[in-house]
Amino acid sequence: MPLASADPAPMFSSSPLLLICLGFIVGLFIGLTGLGGGAVVVPILTLVCGMSQAKAQGTSLSIILSPLQAPAIYNYAKKGNVDWHFLIWMAPGVLVGSFVGSYLANLLPREALKIIFSLLLVYIGAYMLGMVATQENVKRSVIAALVVTLIAGIGMFGFRRASNGSLATQAPDAQKSPGDLTS
Repeated sequence: MPLASADPAPMFSSSPLLLICLGFIVGLFIGLTGLGGGAVVVPILTLVCGMSQAKAQGTSLSIILSPLQAPAIYNYAKKGNVDWHFLIWMAPGVLVGSFVGSYLANLLPREALKIIFSLLLVYIGAYMLGMVATQENVKRSVIAALVVTLIAGIGMFGFRRASNGSLATQAPDAQKSPGDLTS
């Protein structure tokens, strides 16, 4: 398989130590939220490492290797859109991070996991919309996504406080058991 083609100069060094640390962060999110690597890896590779979207997607697939992804990895690699250097150095961090993340996920209350997962999805959605709206200006997209996520988090916690600690108040019928609703 051909080596990946050159991308613009990365914003940070692609040193092995940095890649292992980035891998740990990615693995932590994967283990904690169950979200696939693409949701976390692609923004990191485009923002921090300056990769193109296609190369970030191909490299992400190779990092979060699954036999089910082999055909997609092959197609990306065939076009030079897998950075094997990143794969080799991020994989150990992803392994350790996913272990730690899954360990933490089993300790955290269910409600906390829902909040973390929801806010991560808000961030990812806002980031992707920002990439389209700003014609792939990564810095602006990240800033916009952080602002939207912050507003969503503040709104969610404000709503939660207003409803006495629960995320939503139930209608009286929703509190009945399924057998009670037949009347």
